[in-house]
This record gives sequence, C-alpha cells and structure tokens, in this order.
Amino acid sequence: MSHASSSQEARAEVERTPPRLPAAAVEGALEPSFPVWGLVWRSIVSAVGLWSVVAAPWAGVWFYKWIAERIALPGARGLTLDADVRDAWPLFVAMGLSGWREDGLGDVLDSKAALAVSVLIEAALWAWLVKWFVARLRSKAGTARCGFEGSFLGLAAWTVLFYIGVVSVIGWAWAIKNMLRWIVGRITGPFVVEFHASGSEILWRTVILLLACVPIVSIPWALKRWTNWMVSLGAMRRRRNADGRRRPERKRSGENIMIRTVTVAIALLLSAAGAAQSQQILQTGPIWNNGDANAKCPAVCASVGAPWSGQWWTTQPGVASVCICGGGTGAPPAESASSACQVGPEGPCGGCAISCTGGQQASCKSGFAPSGENRCVVRAKCVCE
Repeated sequence: MSHASSSQEARAEVERTPPRLPAAAVEGALEPSFPVWGLVWRSIVSAVGLWSVVAAPWAGVWFYKWIAERIALPGARGLTLDADVRDAWPLFVAMGLSGWREDGLGDVLDSKAALAVSVLIEAALWAWLVKWFVARLRSKAGTARCGFEGSFLGLAAWTVLFYIGVVSVIGWAWAIKNMLRWIVGRITGPFVVEFHASGSEILWRTVILLLACVPIVSIPWALKRWTNWMVSLGAMRRRRNADGRRRPERKRSGENIMIRTVTVAIALLLSAAGAAQSQQILQTGPIWNNGDANAKCPAVCASVGAPWSGQWWTTQPGVASVCICGGGTGAPPAESASSACQVGPEGPCGGCAISCTGGQQASCKSGFAPSGENRCVVRAKCVCE
C-alpha cells in the first residue's frame, strides 16, 4: 500500500513539473506571426478603446494579450500574457487620459511648455507599459517565466533620447536600437534575450515602410511586414546560471552618464516649462518705441501683480501692442535694447512700422497727400538710422 501511494505521489509530482526542453530548443530567433488584417483592425479597436478612457483597461489587456500570443519562442513554443484588468487598469486609464493631454495642456501652458511636458508624459507611460508587459510574459507550456530588472528612470531616459533623435531627423533609429538592446538585456528568466539590428537598417526599413504607406491600400501589408521583421530581430539562448537572474556585472559608466544627462535634461525641461508658464502676455494700446514701452508696460503688468520682463512687440501697427509680464524684471539692457516706431495710414498713403536693434534708432515719417486729392505725393518711410 505504501509503495503504491509513493508511486502515485511521484507520478503527480512529474505531472506538475514542467518538462525541461533541450538547450537547442531555446536557441534562435523569435518567430512572429502577425496577420495582415488582424494587426490593423485590432490596432484601430484598441486605439478607440484607449481614447474612450472608460474601455481603456479592457482594450489594452485584450490587445497586448493578442500581441504576446502572436510571438513564438524558438521551437514553435507560444507565449502568453498573464495579465487581467484588475492589475492593468491604472496603466491603461493613464494612457487613455494622456490622449486628451494636448487639449488640457494647451489651456494652461504655452506651446513650448506643453510640448516639454507632453514628452515627459510619453516617456513615463512607455516605461510603465514596458515594465508591465515584460514582467507578465509566460510561455504557454509553463517552462519559461519572464521578469524585468530595468529601472523606470532608465526607460524614461531612453524615451527622451528617442525624441531628441527625432529632432535630428535620423538619430531616432540609433536611439531605438540601443533602447531595445537595453530593454531585452534586462529581461530575467531561463534564457538570455538579444536584439540584433543596426541603426542604419532600422532607418532604411522604416523609410521604406513610410513610402509603402503612401498608397493607403498598402498600409496593412507594409505594417505587417515591418512588425514581423522588427520582432524577428529578437533572439534567445539558454542562460548559464541556474537561478535565471542576470549575472552580477559592473555598472557601465556610459549608461550611468546617459541616465544622469537625461535626468538633467528632464529637470531643465521642467524648469523651462515652469518659467514659460510664469509669463503672461497682456495686450495694451500702441507702443511706439522702447521708451514708450518703459513708460506703459510696468503699469500694464502691475495690474496682474507681475513685473515687466522687458519684452514687448506690436501686434497691429498703430492699434495694439503686447507686454510680456513675469519671468524677469526691468527693461532690457541698453546695449540690447530695440528701437521701434510705426505710423498709420494718411488718406491714400499707407502706413509702416519698423523695429531696430544693434544700437540703431528707428525713424518713421508719415506719408503726405495734397488736400482734396486722391494721390500720395510722399509715401510713409520707416528706417533704421
């Protein structure tokens, strides 16, 4: 009886233990299988769900579970995403609300400050999404479970570098390459994941993708081909240490410098956004020159309890100008002061306006038309002297 009981317990233990696969079965490239229309319509439905905010958690979990199931490990072993709405709703609600950020930020910030804050929000959400997604990946056979040791700050820093690369037109491709290598290098589990691609390869293939999307009808096929290619660049091999964790390694000084540099850049962006927000643009009557601005703008800014920044400009010649309040006090230094003047139209003679810098003085003279005649004898003249 005891022998039979022991045999049954051993058999049950074997059934509960996932089978160990040979090392050769986990060596090689990832095998994506994104279909043409499935990728397109699911992307559209998930985007609408995120935009609605209310349905964002269900749409997000549904979409990313499908993404995981379309990627197979070497040896045709499928992946799955161990996630549900209960642990995902804060992330996807935040992503849904971020879709409305342009309207909200535009109401309280100027365009430059709104752009800076928008980039930081995108970086934070991308870092959150990557950590959530990778940490919940599992193999369907139960033989592989993933974890993620990357820092939130590191992910955000790489995202900011990507946006900086966008400004340089082509630098974003190398930023994506290094960011993806950084991400997969911090995945934990029984295997090591690597990303094999060059920045130039990502660049030219993405350019081809954009060109292929010019005819709208070709977008589904172009998107499917590009997505499958990007995922297939990931490869894996068996990790040598048994516990599945990354081997302890010395922190690379280059990576630390990158994170610190981007951290400083983020602080500067926030500082610039705060400085821009502290300024106000107030409209007043016509301002003819710098001396006139010195006389009028301090009183205009004092009406809202802010100092005059020393900046002003004309919006409608002879009708209206604006004073910039906050962000500094006093008139601009004499050596950088500008001189401006304007004259309005006189009968058939038009007006003119001019602003001079570099120590030059603005000079404006009205046009002249003989009384009773519909012709301009002397045109208005505005010059820097």
